[in-house]
Amino acid sequence: MSVASQFLRDGYAGDVTTLRTLQLLARLSTEDAARACLVSPETFRRWRSDRRPNPTAVRLLAVLGGYVPWPGWEGWEQLCKPESDLSQQASGGGQSL
Repeated sequence: MSVASQFLRDGYAGDVTTLRTLQLLARLSTEDAARACLVSPETFRRWRSDRRPNPTAVRLLAVLGGYVPWPGWEGWEQLCKPESDLSQQASGGGQSL
């Protein structure tokens, strides 16, 4: 098992010390990671510094980083729409999903 895979697995298992590495594996800036976790960038920075993040947020970053915890989904990729597309659809300006 690769080091990255081990970090993803540990993060999904709730190891809060993996937060910074999970952020890097998910290729998210601090602002984007905070947005994904539905917190302010200040809260996310505090989580990284005091090592007391919300365990659900850690699991989410593990999934965003590529961990697939569900059997049978190995090899699948996550496809994300740009935020501008999502906000346009929410306002009724884009095609429906």
